[in-house]
Amino acid sequence: MKATLRLLLVCTMLSITSGVEAADTCAIKKLETTQLPDMNIPRAGHQLFYAGDELMVAGGHTDGFVPTPTAEYFSDGKWHLMQTTYPHDFGLSVVLHSGKVLLAGGCEQSLGIGQTYTAELYDPLTHTFRGFGNMCLKRTLASALELDSGKVVIAGNWYHDDGIELFREDQSISGDNINKQSFTYINDVVTDRSVPYIFHTADNDALIVGSNSSRGDTLRCTFAERMNGDTVHIPLFETWHPLIVVSHHDETSLISDDHTYLMAVQDSTGQIAIARVCGTDISLLTTSSAVPMKGIDEQIEYYSNIIVDRQASRAYLLGMGTNMRTALEKAHLYILGDLLFVQQKR
Repeated sequence: MKATLRLLLVCTMLSITSGVEAADTCAIKKLETTQLPDMNIPRAGHQLFYAGDELMVAGGHTDGFVPTPTAEYFSDGKWHLMQTTYPHDFGLSVVLHSGKVLLAGGCEQSLGIGQTYTAELYDPLTHTFRGFGNMCLKRTLASALELDSGKVVIAGNWYHDDGIELFREDQSISGDNINKQSFTYINDVVTDRSVPYIFHTADNDALIVGSNSSRGDTLRCTFAERMNGDTVHIPLFETWHPLIVVSHHDETSLISDDHTYLMAVQDSTGQIAIARVCGTDISLLTTSSAVPMKGIDEQIEYYSNIIVDRQASRAYLLGMGTNMRTALEKAHLYILGDLLFVQQKR
């Protein structure tokens, strides 16, 4: 695949600013937004995803840094509150091929303390949750990705041992619609990580990379973990490392059926670039300009994985202005958008 990404920076305005400005030769254009109604419960550390064509949030913590065993879905112009089986503060979520959602892990106590084993499945057709068991490791700030086989790779942890395990759901053969779910421990890891990226490879393997250690230190690791087999050296990681993102769904970064993904990477100066991931080959892509790091009177901090719209052959990266920390009335949200990619057969 050859690609040149054409960059356009769009800002959603939290304060009123007019006109178009330039940043590193990448234009900044204003984007009008519509605010959704407030959720029923204020929360952070939650999971955000689409399930059954409905926007949904699950878990997290609320006032006082107390885990909340709730979820909400947006429908008919309002948020609908539901009770989950377990709380999942900084837990993991993955929307399965079946349409169900796997929720697991999270902080055991208030104030972000500890980890949990607990897992449950959400069915968007009935808006119900069903707890069914425990992961092999108790985890906080883990990641998960479903493979073509239907098995889900899980890796990553926070202030606890890391390792790779698989979740699978076996279809019922008795016709009672009660499927069997199980977790299986696969491999130890050489390097413990929190919120790692997990990429599916063509040989039904998984590549696990990331720059955040399980103790919160920034890793300068040039190796990637594999679900099957030894670690592999990534030359790009000699000078660039994966952007640290607290919550992400790596299936949204897929750009082609040959298991090719896009990933944001960062160098020692803080500059962001776009990398292509295909198997164990990770390399920089050419862009029409440098990824802009300066917005409107503030620096930009990018905080998401790359979100791909395969139908339009475009991708997006989300950021926020540093004024968000000190002067909210002057702050902006940014979307590095219109990243046009061209796919060619290999």
